[in-house]
Amino acid sequence: MKPESFHDLLLEGLKFLYHAEQQVFKSWPRMMRAASERALQSAFQEQLHRTREHAAKLEQIFDKFGLPFRGKRCEALGRFLDNGRAVMNGDFQPHIRDAGLISVAQKIKHYQMAGYGSVRTYSELLGDEEAADLLQQALDEEGVADKKLTGIARGLNF
Repeated sequence: MKPESFHDLLLEGLKFLYHAEQQVFKSWPRMMRAASERALQSAFQEQLHRTREHAAKLEQIFDKFGLPFRGKRCEALGRFLDNGRAVMNGDFQPHIRDAGLISVAQKIKHYQMAGYGSVRTYSELLGDEEAADLLQQALDEEGVADKKLTGIARGLNF
């Protein structure tokens, strides 16, 4: 699809985000098991819960537009997840692995924040305050998660 309007951009963005949420939902448990710091394990567990909530918000918006819950693959996210697998499978000391996992998680969070911010803005421009509010909630939660990961990274013992 060639986007020709804010509505088209909104739909494309929602599809990318939905795929992202589905993909990272599969990754958080593996990252949680690979982490050695309890705080990091807890952060990944919390993200698993938040990912479900974000997917549900996106599904509400898809429902509103009468669209199926279908994502669209993003190559950038795939590379982040590949990097995460490399960190998890690498022969690293635990604190180095944790730092690498945090880096991967923050790349994912920043990708998601950019996506949620864009589609929130498109929703606002289209006058869809309900969708904009749901998307803002997800954006805010992604920002909180990013800050939490930064705090955990600062507490790692090198």
